[in-house]
Amino acid sequence: MEMSRQLSLGLVACMVASLMPAVQCYPTGPPVNATNPTLCQSMEPSHGVAVQTTTSPFEIHIPSNCYKPGQDVPVYVRLTGDNASEPYYEGLFVMARKKNNGALNRTTNYGTFTNNGDSELQGLPCFDKQNSALGQTINHHWKCKKFLFQADADETEDLYIHATVVRNTEKFWMNLESHALKYNDTCAVPGDVPCIITDAKTGSTGTGAAGFIHATFINALSAFMLIIVRVF
Repeated sequence: MEMSRQLSLGLVACMVASLMPAVQCYPTGPPVNATNPTLCQSMEPSHGVAVQTTTSPFEIHIPSNCYKPGQDVPVYVRLTGDNASEPYYEGLFVMARKKNNGALNRTTNYGTFTNNGDSELQGLPCFDKQNSALGQTINHHWKCKKFLFQADADETEDLYIHATVVRNTEKFWMNLESHALKYNDTCAVPGDVPCIITDAKTGSTGTGAAGFIHATFINALSAFMLIIVRVF
């Protein structure tokens, strides 16, 4: 009886493991603390694997070329068209940067981020400034996420939004960069536009919500397997 129970538990564990990603990114967001003290500077996850060198299947989209003091600029991190092999991401880390003669300044914060009411995103403190970075609060599968950026009140130089996007702990892309946001005291940004991903082959569009289907299935299956474990 005991051996039968052990075999059943082992079978269930193997089934669950085979359906889950091999590893996942930090479930509560990028560790901007003693776990990775250089994260705010490097924006490189401490996953123990090398960054991807292929073209990122994700991009930073900003429907504005300018900013002004006190203005919220919408920012999107989204899937770039039809990418069946990399259909979603699980984590992100975002900051604003400046360039000095083409070189990034990686030791200072610029502006602040807010999650636009999305509880799956959170502002993070980098270089002793609250909300000077942004990351996830939970592990789900996303095709697109929207949040807001606001430049500092005295800012007048060009700003660039930079992101590290994590597919899972074994695969991530760094140095995603937006176009330059230029200071303009008469800048007008678009209104509230939802996350939209355009299929590069068909031209059809969809929202970032579709990425939750796989995660929901996996969570439900895991719960079912746990019930089986209790029965045995």
